[in-house]
Amino acid sequence: MNAGAALSATDKRKEQMASLTPRRVAIKFSPPTLILEYAPSYGRYLHYKVRMGHLRPSTDPYAVANKLYRTHPRFFDRTKVEFGQTLKLVRKLIDNAGAASP
Repeated sequence: MNAGAALSATDKRKEQMASLTPRRVAIKFSPPTLILEYAPSYGRYLHYKVRMGHLRPSTDPYAVANKLYRTHPRFFDRTKVEFGQTLKLVRKLIDNAGAASP
C-alpha cells in the first residue's frame, strides 16, 4: 500500500511540474541527460530528467528532439520549451557521444 502512496506523490509532483514553465533547460554529458529545471513559488527547484544513453554519432538530432516532444508531451510543450533550444542541446549530446567513442 505504501508503494501506491509513493506513486501518487510522484504523479502529483510530475503534474505540478507539467503545469509550470521550465526556468531553464540543461544537459549532463555522463550519462547523457536532458534536464528541465522548474522554480516553483515555494522555493526548492524541481528537475525533470530524460536519460539519453542511446545516442550515437550517427543519430539524427532532429528525430531525437521530435521524439522528446512526442513521448514527454506534458513536459516538452512547444509553447514552454523552444524546439530550437532542445535541438541545439541534443546536438551537443550527440557530438559529445561521438567524441567519447573510441
